[in-house]
Amino acid sequence: MIALWVIIGVVIVAGCWWFIQHQRRLGYRAHLMQEALRNKDFTFRLPTRRMFSGERAMQETLNKLGESIRQQVSKSEVETWERLTRVLTHEIMNATAPITSISQSLMSRQDVKGTPLEGGVQAIYETSRHLSEFVANYRKMSELEKPVLGSVRISAVISDISKAYPQLEWSISVPADILVEADAGMLRQVLVNLVKNAVEADAKKIVIDADVIATYAGSVAVECFGIVGMAAVNMKDGLVKLLKTDYLSHGIDVVVEDNEISLDFHVIISYGVSIATVTDNLDETVRYKVGEFTGMKVKSINVFVPPIQPTTQIIFDYAML
Repeated sequence: MIALWVIIGVVIVAGCWWFIQHQRRLGYRAHLMQEALRNKDFTFRLPTRRMFSGERAMQETLNKLGESIRQQVSKSEVETWERLTRVLTHEIMNATAPITSISQSLMSRQDVKGTPLEGGVQAIYETSRHLSEFVANYRKMSELEKPVLGSVRISAVISDISKAYPQLEWSISVPADILVEADAGMLRQVLVNLVKNAVEADAKKIVIDADVIATYAGSVAVECFGIVGMAAVNMKDGLVKLLKTDYLSHGIDVVVEDNEISLDFHVIISYGVSIATVTDNLDETVRYKVGEFTGMKVKSINVFVPPIQPTTQIIFDYAML
């Protein structure tokens, strides 16, 4: 009889402990959603594993609600952009037409051919011509034309754009044999706009690196709740090395195979938080945002967490600087 009461007591204690832990996990979820809303991140998605059917249905609804809010905000932004574009396209076309005409005329002059000026005039002509074509295609935002896809050698496009900005220092680490399926005119204009924004921000150097997936995945990961930062992949002397934001990609291994991405994260998690909850949220967030960013499927995500104690010493990895 005593043994029966002992068993019942153990079951009750275990049930209470499980209930308290479950409520803590739900509290973490609520906090994550509050942080996402506070930061106006309507793309938040939380996993539905280890939940009762009713809780799972509620979480799925909240995930869809965040996506619906994002779509409504995006729709409002597009409508505003359409109205603004109708006003601006006419003025842009009026400004680029004489530039295209004059630069084309200069290229035919004998005192320009074969001189250092020819490359600069050619860059001005190509830039203005592509800008005119881009604006013409989007003159009416309500009637967007479909992109004309083709194989584009990305290194050639970047090299062409770099000639238009000789005042910048360029570091291009893109293999010459990489081809992308894109609309050449639209892709070129997107890259030109990015460079122009960098110039307006007083940039002196443009770095184009094929390691962009790791960098973006790292920036997404460090924004997740409970993530202190990325850890150095190889740690020595028992010290946890926290990578600075400029070197987030050093804490991530990326493998792209058959148009699918596999990611390995080495992260430092805040002491005292639920590792399972934090890693689940990281998995869900990175899987969604990296997939949206690259257009590729994220096949797998592995998260490696070094053991953290209250006395653990965390240092910056200055060797990376």
